[in-house]
Amino acid sequence: MSKARAARQAASPPARPGVIGAAAAGLALGLFVSFRYAISIWTPDSDMAVPLALWTGFQRHGWSFLASWRYTPDNWLLSLTPIDALVFSLAGPSPTTVAAVGWMIFAASVALTAALAWRLAGATAAAVLACVLAFANPAAIGSAGYLAYPVTHNISMAWALAALILGAAAVGRGSVLLALASGLAVFIDAVSDPWAMPAIALPLILASGVFALARRREAAGRGAAALFVACGLAAWAAQSRVWGALGFLPSPQFHLTSPAGVLHNLWTAAKDAAAMANVLPRADTGAWWVLHVDFIALALALAAAVLGAAAAARRDSASRQLIVAAAILSMLGTVSAYAIGAWPTLASLGRWFPNLYFFGGLLAAYALAAGWRGRPAWARFAAAAYAALFATAGALADPGAWLGPPRPSRPYEAEALAAYLEGQGLTYGYGPYWGAKSLIIGPVSGGRVTIRPVAFEGGKLRRRVAESSSLWYRAADEPPGLKARFVLVKNDGEACLDLPACEAAAVRQLGPPARRLEHEGYVVLVFDHPIAERIAE
Repeated sequence: MSKARAARQAASPPARPGVIGAAAAGLALGLFVSFRYAISIWTPDSDMAVPLALWTGFQRHGWSFLASWRYTPDNWLLSLTPIDALVFSLAGPSPTTVAAVGWMIFAASVALTAALAWRLAGATAAAVLACVLAFANPAAIGSAGYLAYPVTHNISMAWALAALILGAAAVGRGSVLLALASGLAVFIDAVSDPWAMPAIALPLILASGVFALARRREAAGRGAAALFVACGLAAWAAQSRVWGALGFLPSPQFHLTSPAGVLHNLWTAAKDAAAMANVLPRADTGAWWVLHVDFIALALALAAAVLGAAAAARRDSASRQLIVAAAILSMLGTVSAYAIGAWPTLASLGRWFPNLYFFGGLLAAYALAAGWRGRPAWARFAAAAYAALFATAGALADPGAWLGPPRPSRPYEAEALAAYLEGQGLTYGYGPYWGAKSLIIGPVSGGRVTIRPVAFEGGKLRRRVAESSSLWYRAADEPPGLKARFVLVKNDGEACLDLPACEAAAVRQLGPPARRLEHEGYVVLVFDHPIAERIAE
């Protein structure tokens, strides 16, 4: 052991069984609170139903269904779909199971971050960090951070943490095998979600490349060189879609925004990051003064964490230096990419920044543990107060969600629509992705009602270009003996913006309907002849 490392360990707080035990109890409570938040916040919708659609399609058509699916660039094909399949095979496919997967991803990220903290700062720091991270507030779990949403970048964060654990072990042991395992995790992550490229692939490539040169005569340098090659090949394979073998996956598109757009993006990022890190118990995280207080507190905490971790890492082992460097580069990379990118309005959410939540906490734990005994009393008090306020604000944001009986959010609109259609003898048809609840209506109706997603564009009724299968728009997809199929028309602000024009387009394209119904803002066109292959691509 080097003298510098021995001095750092001597200045760090020793393992404290009492603190670890209390933190473990707090972790259990925090995970319970976050689970209750997750099931009460997320109402099953069409996006949440994508894993169910993939599962049922695979059960019916086999592997060809996965190739027929119209993916978005963040496709989750290798990072999430196998996990969903395993959970569905064990617990059954249902909206409740999908919601549980989202929370399990959050819990896994807490555990993986704690594992990194253990490697960096010891058991006590890891236990305390896991306890604090578990108390995510509803904004972090929900509308700002999406940390427990079942189909978003949180799964990419979990794979990033796993890749970093393996990469650090590869450098620490000089292991080619562990470097290859880290590269495989990077590939799975990056081919499934472009977010992973700036979040973990490029940080690991840059950090390992520097260490491979700086420590080329050491075992750590050989491990870093193997990691550099493995992650570089993984990024290349992901970017090229395995050199065309996965050509059915769309390539990511990145467009630069204007200077005004950069300012807007930075403001959006700051606002949502502040809401995710609220430290004011029972405060309205949407209030301007709360946002400003939370942002200032977060900015100071992150700055102290980054600077403190960077300073401590200079005197530490290569594997710890890799963790710190990759975490810092990850946060800088995703914030920079988000700031300069032109994004749809709905994409301007804190779901881009799970690494701020987990890597920020990791760096803070490491910076505090390094030289804890030598820090002034006010600094230790400030760190403890921030952690306590963070956890308390998370727990007290909505105590009714976890102190009382469970209150899972139900898709009442989808259930009511399914009941109406079934009452009219209509069980198979087409409608807008959001407006007709197209993907979720099958699961919530127990499979009795099926709606395939369509959009009204260019004066025509068209197949939805994403989150759909080409196999759905064939006559063979209709149930045998089907006598009536329908088209739901509704102005949902996306797939149909003018209800009369959408209805006219459907009739012009599909022919006159046998029946026309109206129900709570919907126009339901019922056809007694096949219409699937008349829907335009």
